[in-house]
Amino acid sequence: SIGFIGPITAAATIDSKYQSFLNSGWDYLADASNRSDSYVDAIGLLSMLAISGNWWSPSNISVDTASYALTVSATNGTVTKSPEAAKYKTGTSVQLTAKANSGYVFTGWSGAVTGTTNPISITVDAAKSVTANFVSSSTTYTLSVNGTNGTVTKSPDKSSYTAGEKVILTANPNSGFVFTGWSGTITGSTNPITVTMGTNSTITALFGKKPVAGSNLVSQITWDANVDALGSTVDIDSSKKAQGTISADLKTAENANHVSFSSLSAVLDTNLAGSTVLHLTYTSDKPFWLSLDNSDDGFGVVLAKGTNKTIDYALNSTTFLIPSWSSKSYAFDLSKVSSISFDPVTDGDDVASGEVTGSISIANISIDGYIGNEPIPVIAGKSVKTGLLSAGAVNGKLLCTVPSTGAYTVSLYSMNGKLVNTVYTGQLSAGVNNFALQGIAAGVYVLRIEGIASGAFRVNLSGL
Repeated sequence: SIGFIGPITAAATIDSKYQSFLNSGWDYLADASNRSDSYVDAIGLLSMLAISGNWWSPSNISVDTASYALTVSATNGTVTKSPEAAKYKTGTSVQLTAKANSGYVFTGWSGAVTGTTNPISITVDAAKSVTANFVSSSTTYTLSVNGTNGTVTKSPDKSSYTAGEKVILTANPNSGFVFTGWSGTITGSTNPITVTMGTNSTITALFGKKPVAGSNLVSQITWDANVDALGSTVDIDSSKKAQGTISADLKTAENANHVSFSSLSAVLDTNLAGSTVLHLTYTSDKPFWLSLDNSDDGFGVVLAKGTNKTIDYALNSTTFLIPSWSSKSYAFDLSKVSSISFDPVTDGDDVASGEVTGSISIANISIDGYIGNEPIPVIAGKSVKTGLLSAGAVNGKLLCTVPSTGAYTVSLYSMNGKLVNTVYTGQLSAGVNNFALQGIAAGVYVLRIEGIASGAFRVNLSGL
């Protein structure tokens, strides 16, 4: 009966391994045909209340009953919601459609959504407000375009455009350069891109140096030591870096099974998105683990020891694997790789000594398809700008200026690509935002701002 089944089902919430039994018991309690009298039914109801209020809820029951208002507004036009409701349950997707009155054109959204896509969908997970913006169809706007190391063409090419008119922009890099993205009124890297005129706009095409086939990156990227707190050391010899060679002696004070806790790391100016092959020439007295580092544990391949070994590695998930010591599971994604590192690997000779030591000399690293774009440096007490963003550091605080209100993530990464601290995740207001940095060790970091506008800065926190 329900009086017997109810308490036993409630007891199943103590461990997730009883989920199947919990679901079956819940279905029995919810079946009206199993009810008999008010006393037994009350026991069943109390049991269901206890179950549904527990962290381990039945998989077919949702206890999230929160609902939020989605407010829309417009002048000189209308906005319709589909589905139409005063409030929506958390997670509901609502399609918004803007329609201009006669003599007006739609120029874009503001508030909880931005851009010019129409209709547009929004997920309701909090109370939100959205405004559809319209202007007179007789209003005209200017569009200025520019670029260094390349040009931008407009189609149609005119001195002014009517509200709502669409203009196609095409970035054309000069010889030896490649297009890397847009800044100004628009962002992203779509090329060509269509702009819907709704304001006077200035747009800049960004171009980076095109990598030369076989170009040695040793002298072009930043090298650093990465050690743990257990007595590991990395002695870097950069005296021949200008000639294209970097060397290091590495040691860790702990037997690390098959990989050490010290590494020679190289910071990449940009991620490896679009790269295809890594070419490497090196000399080492120990097997080394070559790692493509991201905010997880990265991906790697073992390099055999040898002299003047030259190997070509395809940049894919077949060659570079998640390290065996990682407890995480994640997809191979070159767009998230921000550095590479070399770690000595035990080969059986290190077990007795309890140390993992190794020396490596890298004579060449070249990456097909890699486009470098040095992060802009930040000097304590000053502010620098990249695209629509700017950042600075003063009086123990990090200053981040964003172009418009919206959702952003502000993060600090070590120079070998490891996530150090997520400074902030949430809504930022347009303009300057301040963040305290207590507990962050002095040193050089990569600051990343991701959101409506995104950018990377090199931050020297030792001057705070």
